[in-house]
Amino acid sequence: MQPLNETDLYLTLLIPASDFTSFGTELIQVIIAVSVCALLLWSIWAVALRKWILSPVKALTRAIDRLRAGDLDTNVPAANQLDEFQKMTTTFNDMVSEIKDLKIDVYERKLQKQQLEAQYLKQQITPHFLVNCLNTAYQLNETSHFELSQKMLKDLSRHLRFILSSGQTVTLGEELQLVSNYIELSGIRYPDSIRYFCHCPKELCDATVIPLLFLNFVENTIKYEVRMGQLLEIHIDIEKIETEHGPVLKSVLWDTGGGFGPDILDKLKNIDAYLDEESGHIGITNVLQRARHVFENPRFYFSNQSPGGARIDIELPYISWKNTPLQKGGLHESVDCR
Repeated sequence: MQPLNETDLYLTLLIPASDFTSFGTELIQVIIAVSVCALLLWSIWAVALRKWILSPVKALTRAIDRLRAGDLDTNVPAANQLDEFQKMTTTFNDMVSEIKDLKIDVYERKLQKQQLEAQYLKQQITPHFLVNCLNTAYQLNETSHFELSQKMLKDLSRHLRFILSSGQTVTLGEELQLVSNYIELSGIRYPDSIRYFCHCPKELCDATVIPLLFLNFVENTIKYEVRMGQLLEIHIDIEKIETEHGPVLKSVLWDTGGGFGPDILDKLKNIDAYLDEESGHIGITNVLQRARHVFENPRFYFSNQSPGGARIDIELPYISWKNTPLQKGGLHESVDCR
C-alpha cells in the first residue's frame, strides 16, 4: 500500500501467495545445494587429510614405537606421499638402517673382545703351568721315575688339548674331567698333599658350562694353599635345583685351606665393582665376564667356610648340551662323572 499525495486514497498492489511460495522453494533448493556441496567438499578434504597427512603421521608414529621396542627391521613406506612426508620417512628409514648397522658393528666388536679375552686367558694359564709340568717331568726322568713321567706328560697333553680346542661352551662332564686331570698333574708335583672330592649326579654331566669355569678357582687354590707335607682337600658339589625362573645348575667349590683374605673377600662380595677395578686376577675376572656373556644372570657368591677354607657358590641356568644353541667345543670324550 502506498498513500497518494493530497488525497485519502491508497494505491494497493495485490501479490499472489504462490509467488512467495515459489521463492521459498527456490531458497530451500539453494540452501540444500550449498549444503550438499559443502558436505562433498568436506568429505573430499577429510579423505585427502587422512590420506596425505594423518596416515603418514600414524605410520611414522607406529614405526617410532616399534623402534623404541627394539625392532630394528621396522620401515615406513615412502611411496604416494607428499614431498615433505617423503623426506621425513626417507630420513627415518635411513636412521633406522644406520642404527642397525651400528648395533651390528658394536656386537661384532663385543664378540671380538670376548674371543680376545678368552685367548688371553688361555695364554695366561698355559705358559707357567706348562713350564712347571715340563720341569717336573724332567726331574722325574732324572730320578728314573719313568712311568710317573709318562703319566704326567700324558695328562699334560690332555690338559693342553682341552685348553687349545675348547669353544665358548663345553659339557659339565668335560670341565670336571679337566679339573680331575689338572689335580692329577698337581698331585705329581705335590705328592700326598692334595685330595679331591667331586659329587655330581651322572645325569647332570651333559649340562652346558663355560670352559675353565672350575679350573681357574682350583688352580688358585693349589697355587696359594698347597704346602708340601700338608694335606689340602678340594671339594666340588653339584646339584640341579628348581626355581621360579627355571632349573638352575648349582655348584659349590670349597677347600680346607686358609680361605680368602679380608680385603679380597670384600671386593669379591661386590662383583660389579670387582670387575671394573680388578686387573691382577685375570683368571677370576675372565671367568665372571665370560659367564655373563654366555648365560643370562649367572650368580657367583664368595665366602669362607667355618672354621676355615674358601667357598664359591656358582648358579647357572641349566641348559642340556644337546639342546644348547650356544657355540660348542671341547674334547667330547666319555667322562666318569659321579
